Amino acid sequence: MGLNYDPNEFDTWRPNYEASQAFVCVCGTVGFLIAGLVSTVPGIMYFVSVFFAAWFLMLFPKAYARWKATRSLIGGEVPWIDYASVIKILSNPVHRGQIWLGRGFVWTAKHTRLISELLKRDLAETQKTIEGWAPVRKYIMGHLALCVLMPWKAVANYRETRKLISEQIGMPFIHGVGIHDEDKFQKMGHAEGHYLIFGTTGSGKTRCFDSFVMQCAFRGEATFILDPKGDKDLRDKAMYAAKLFDRPFVYFHPADPEKSIRINLIGNWTRPTEPASRIAGLLAADSESDPFTGFAWQAINTICQALVYTYHAPTLRNLRHFLEAGVEGLVIETMEAYLRLKFGDDEGAKVIKRLYANLKSQATVLKAKALIQYYRDRCNTTDQTETAKKFADNTIDGLIVLYEHDAEHFSKMITSLLPIMSMLTSNHLGDMLSPSEEGVWRKKLSFTDTRALIAKQAIVYVGLDVLSDKKVGSAIGSLFLADLAAVAGARYDFEVPDAVYDEKDRTKTQATVTEIAQRDAEEAERRANASRTEAVKNGVHDFLESLILASDEEKVQKDLRPVNVFVDEAAEVVNSPFIQILNKGRGAKMRLYVATQTYADFVARMGNKPNADQMMANLNNIICLRCPDPDTQDFISRRMYTTSVKKLTRSQSSTIAGDSPANRGGSISERLDETTDVPIFAPSLIGMLPNLEYIAILSGGNIIKGRYYIILKDKSEYRHG
Repeated sequence: MGLNYDPNEFDTWRPNYEASQAFVCVCGTVGFLIAGLVSTVPGIMYFVSVFFAAWFLMLFPKAYARWKATRSLIGGEVPWIDYASVIKILSNPVHRGQIWLGRGFVWTAKHTRLISELLKRDLAETQKTIEGWAPVRKYIMGHLALCVLMPWKAVANYRETRKLISEQIGMPFIHGVGIHDEDKFQKMGHAEGHYLIFGTTGSGKTRCFDSFVMQCAFRGEATFILDPKGDKDLRDKAMYAAKLFDRPFVYFHPADPEKSIRINLIGNWTRPTEPASRIAGLLAADSESDPFTGFAWQAINTICQALVYTYHAPTLRNLRHFLEAGVEGLVIETMEAYLRLKFGDDEGAKVIKRLYANLKSQATVLKAKALIQYYRDRCNTTDQTETAKKFADNTIDGLIVLYEHDAEHFSKMITSLLPIMSMLTSNHLGDMLSPSEEGVWRKKLSFTDTRALIAKQAIVYVGLDVLSDKKVGSAIGSLFLADLAAVAGARYDFEVPDAVYDEKDRTKTQATVTEIAQRDAEEAERRANASRTEAVKNGVHDFLESLILASDEEKVQKDLRPVNVFVDEAAEVVNSPFIQILNKGRGAKMRLYVATQTYADFVARMGNKPNADQMMANLNNIICLRCPDPDTQDFISRRMYTTSVKKLTRSQSSTIAGDSPANRGGSISERLDETTDVPIFAPSLIGMLPNLEYIAILSGGNIIKGRYYIILKDKSEYRHG
């Protein structure tokens, strides 16, 4: 007794016997119909003709389904689409508030079984079939008029099409097992879990970025693109998207200073210690307790504290100046500011004048020593009065220690710091990363910072040019991420709406962010109190009061505009601030799109596999294009669930006992086996994906097999490209 099963379920890729039978039925229907017209007994002929027609109707759906499944294995043409069509897709009210992921289908256990059955066959024969069928579908069926009117040209074009298909990278039948694909979308809220994109060179990572960047521009969200290689096509697509949706486009590239913005990447902070941490993070320390890194941090932090004290914005250039030339001038300026603060402007000026009058000369070294001695005399009285205690200041104490530090030992301890500072402040790069407020921003309007760019909802392209200078490019990328992390921290901690930020108010002190946050909190409280008063007057229940307060908090959250950060070749720039953005991204409404070639890139950057896994655990959405690296394939496979695959096994046997036919026998058996713990998407398939095709693991566990489009300005661009 045979098994009760659907043969189509386990024999999808066998020859299409139904099609042959259907052809026979068509011939029988037509033949007997004609015979009935000339026969003396037409009734019988017509009856047989109807019988064949009915048989054809029974066979045709199965034959067509099998033919369609086989034909789908050839894949589709190189997917391309123009901007107008993309806008139409994004404007559909049904998909509003969703992210477009190209075309694809949900990958299920059914597709796992289909692909496993297909892989049992000779791949060379399968590929040969694809190369034979594909030109027919892609060219001849689409150009029937040309085939009829100019067959010689059609033949030439057919051969060219077949050649192009034979040179195609990857196995198109992987996507073909889906038979049907459609536009796929993901809810916007899931994007707050960030995206991790794997893909080898040429697999389509940049085209994936093109799609996401365009959607960010369409939604009017600030977007930062960090591109270590400086891909011209990615830059041009981002620029066109900004122009298309009337968004400011901002460009930064170390090799193109004339067109680049000027930006102070240590200008955004809530505590003066942050710039020191960013710069110290660029040092290659052997451990977190590395003495050289610790000393460098302390030196930079002391200088930053003093600069803030004297109302100067810390920049890479002025930090380098004080590290190389000494802090003597900074000591004088800071001490003078301190005395004016303690005694008042008039009295402080008199104290300073009296100190300088007693000097033999007005040399800076004598001024510094006189100020230091006066400070120590006031702070170290024998009776230790409250006045003396209050006169002491930690910033001044730290600055004096740095000033009096042994010069030779100091130069040794910052040996690893100075080369980095020199690279980031030399020639035109110094002007780009350490701009003058008065000389550049107010006159050329080319100086800005990340908070201003977010407020403008700008599309920002940052080319790092690591191919020319890897160390400098990596350092700039790390500083950009650190600056964005500082903004994320302010958004997360203070919930400061971007609309509150005043671009012209560019004072970079702790008070700036705090005051803005306090201002916003006071305004929210004022509105809440007004609402409560009104509610009491109207006799509204206390429960309604809580709703009113909740609406105020929601208003603040809504004012925080989403910020998108794209990082290509992320292993080149990943650092501690990068991880901070991953952790605080959801609360700060910052989304990261991180692209790299292999899993090993992150392992090498983070030092070991556990650290890499810990970092990537914060990336909840994974999109993997073609990647031949086994470790990456294994990482992707481990993030997917497993399934079970059923396999039908047929066997037959015969027995012979003598020459008599009666002594001969045979048997046919069928067995249905089930294999468990099978990866839903085999790791080896990841290395076989054609260009632009991907397997995605989305938040919640959904697995999508899809492909991205090449987005073009005009349809003719592809035809001639």
